[in-house]
Amino acid sequence: MTTALQSQADVVVIGGGIAGSATAYELAKRGASVVLFDKGEIANEQSSRNWGWVSQMRNPAEAPIQQLAQSIWPTLEGELGADIEWVQKGGMYLAQNPVEFARLQRAAEVMAATGVPAHTLTRSEVEAMIPEISGEWHGAYYTANNGHADPLKTTTAFARAAQELGVQVYTNCAIESLGVSDGEMRGVRTERGVVRAPVVVCAAGAWSGMLARSIGVKLPQRKARATVARTAPVPHFTKINVWGAGVAVRQRLDGRLMIAGDGTADHDITAESFRNLGMFLPAYARNWRNISLHFGKEFVTDLVRQLPGSESRQHPFAHTVGVEPEPNMKKVQDSVDSLIGLYPHLEGQVHIEEAWAGYIDGTPDRTPVIGEVPGVKGFLFATGFSGHGFAMGPGTGRVMSEIILDGEASVDVSGLRFSRFKERDLNPEY
Repeated sequence: MTTALQSQADVVVIGGGIAGSATAYELAKRGASVVLFDKGEIANEQSSRNWGWVSQMRNPAEAPIQQLAQSIWPTLEGELGADIEWVQKGGMYLAQNPVEFARLQRAAEVMAATGVPAHTLTRSEVEAMIPEISGEWHGAYYTANNGHADPLKTTTAFARAAQELGVQVYTNCAIESLGVSDGEMRGVRTERGVVRAPVVVCAAGAWSGMLARSIGVKLPQRKARATVARTAPVPHFTKINVWGAGVAVRQRLDGRLMIAGDGTADHDITAESFRNLGMFLPAYARNWRNISLHFGKEFVTDLVRQLPGSESRQHPFAHTVGVEPEPNMKKVQDSVDSLIGLYPHLEGQVHIEEAWAGYIDGTPDRTPVIGEVPGVKGFLFATGFSGHGFAMGPGTGRVMSEIILDGEASVDVSGLRFSRFKERDLNPEY
């Protein structure tokens, strides 16, 4: 977007996804001088490849920032001056059997205690809300103020609004190293030169761990390849996000369906997979049915990149630019089959227009990392969202601006601190 490189700023933000773009926007709203870098285009990775869901179910530690985001979402079209296709008609997660329903009841109680308007629904109550729904399931967890929006439109709207407030946005410009001296951030070196700044925000998604390691910061992170598909338009039948019975689905305003497998993802094993393996094993043990492991060319290619003298040693992120992860077409077909099982009236109407994949960045407790890194003054994370980054995006931007400019967030983000990994104080799953 911007051509001439700005040499100095109050804050450098790394990553033009929704977390980075919203952070840059919120900082600029309050008068900070901000430079935003992305190694590719704005929203080129997971921020344009996700489901578009805005939901609030997983962990009480996320609830404060998610509720903040939830209060911002309905205002965004007016504030950003953009159509982001915002719809707020609720979201539900189907329970396959009484045991699963009991688990969702406990989750609803936990989340309701944090202020999230969550409760369970009987099968008949769900059928009253979505008459077309069918299939084998028992009941549902429901949150009335969940919603959905277009991921690409939302993220680019944040970046455009940030630029209008004076943020310098540099696309196709990778960070090559971070500048640290005496335990304090000094700036960044990019493909096009150096920018001095006392504060650097790492919102680099799946590549955050690699970037942080360059200054000795060990972020336990994994990336999973998640497949999504878009269908041709079908007649409108619901505005409610539904996840369960083998599929996650939302219907866009134009009638197209966004569908994905029910909680499944692919992990391509690389050398990175073995870092902090002990921290991830409990999560793998709980969720192994939802993770397909692949061992092959990605592992060999990753080893070659780490050889002395390799191009990746000189330009560590060059190989990540313009990456098109391969979608799992078997999972697309499985999703279509499950969709028709859930909504039989769609038989003969579901035609896939496009399928794609993106990299979800995850932490051992599937909870993001928000805030400053102890020991490196001025270096902050906004990463590790584990599939909730889009929903949290507006809240993440607000909170990051508060931490940087006020010294503390207006909501409790202590459960998202980086130090929890060293403390072994991980957030439980619900």
